[in-house]
Amino acid sequence: MIPFTFIDKLNNLTNCEMDMILWLLERKNSQGLVGGVRVSMFKKMMAKQSFYNALDGLENKEIINVKHNNTGDHDIFIYGCSDKDCVDESGKARYINLNRELFKSAAFKNLTSRAKYMVLDFYVKTSVKINASGTKATHEKYMNEFYEKYINEMKRTKRRIREYLHELKEFFNITLKKGKSGWKYIIGRAKMMYALDKKTAEVAAKQRRKHFVQAMFGRYKLKASDNAINDVAALYITYKPENESIFERKLERAVKTHSKDKNKEVSPARIHELLRLELGLQVKAAAND
Repeated sequence: MIPFTFIDKLNNLTNCEMDMILWLLERKNSQGLVGGVRVSMFKKMMAKQSFYNALDGLENKEIINVKHNNTGDHDIFIYGCSDKDCVDESGKARYINLNRELFKSAAFKNLTSRAKYMVLDFYVKTSVKINASGTKATHEKYMNEFYEKYINEMKRTKRRIREYLHELKEFFNITLKKGKSGWKYIIGRAKMMYALDKKTAEVAAKQRRKHFVQAMFGRYKLKASDNAINDVAALYITYKPENESIFERKLERAVKTHSKDKNKEVSPARIHELLRLELGLQVKAAAND
């Protein structure tokens, strides 16, 4: 999830920085933390040096905080991206769900970083339904105000911003209209945007939890089958933690203790037993797991 209040932070990123932060946002826990991040997880996205450049760039821009672990991986905290940041004072949802076909599509992934930012920005500005059929509102802005905003935000020329608008034609219908104070842009969702704006088959929370479990197994050099990973990830559902960061620290300690056993193949039952100890619960309740 991306809180609406976070989107402006993405307006001046390199391509690798944008790809990295979107990857992290898909895997953050409810407090905004992504544990066990390794350069190998990005090998299909960017070169090794690009990974470290993006990590440094996002940290220098005060978007993330990076803890470098002696296990060769990184724990990354994203500022202003907890679940609490995804609702307003009245409790109304104020975020973009990245678990939608739109953001998984090749059309979106192939955009430049600043064009991706504009998609996210326009997505929010055109998110209000205006009738029962699901038609979304348009976004209107006078041309001079439009260019002033994006030139200042993205540190790019007016000509370059026009090129970004051209990249977005698959996603948005962008037209001109004469207003009282001059010409204005009218931006509305295109057919492809409507077609792709639906949830994927994957459950976002499940995938995020699997990432953490796999990352901890990698950190402590444990081998695990897909079934074992799913079984351990299912412990989130069993215990429904109010604070995922605290729960994950206890789960990591359970995995670390398990790694000291002679058998290097993961035993979900053993991890569950150790987790119950970390949670201060009776172990015998896990005997039938």
